[in-house]
Amino acid sequence: MNCNDLKNMISAYMDGELKGPEHHLIKKHLATCRSCRKEAENQENIWQLLGEYEGIDPSPDYAERFWNRVENRSSWREKIRSIFGPGDMRSRWVPAVGLACVLIVVSTIAIRLQFPPPELNNVIASLSEIDLDMVASVDILEDYEIIQEIDFFSDLEFIERLDQLGAS
Repeated sequence: MNCNDLKNMISAYMDGELKGPEHHLIKKHLATCRSCRKEAENQENIWQLLGEYEGIDPSPDYAERFWNRVENRSSWREKIRSIFGPGDMRSRWVPAVGLACVLIVVSTIAIRLQFPPPELNNVIASLSEIDLDMVASVDILEDYEIIQEIDFFSDLEFIERLDQLGAS
């Protein structure tokens, strides 16, 4: 018998449920195996602690209070009616409807940005190579304000040398 089999049977052994050869095999194994003996001692200690446990008796009127609470509880249908029932519906639903509208608008914009319309793919496919280069250079055009502030004649020589520096 191995330790895993024995650990599953320790409780039955300690309760005296095992008779005959199984009882003797477990007794013999416990005498030789320190780990299993420790497991048996732990279970015995647990049962001793449980035996020392004093139960708590409920107060005499506990059952009556319990059944009164059960009787006074409203059903789930009544709870739903109280939530959606008559009353000032505007004060309840306006924030929820407003939030729903905002979520719909934001998600629509996000989807449109994520998945451009198919017409855009047709336009891009019809562009020539020169047009595509121009589209790729849009960031330069966006920095036009910086270019305007350059003193053209004094910086022309520097700009011409930038091409030479980039090539080397």
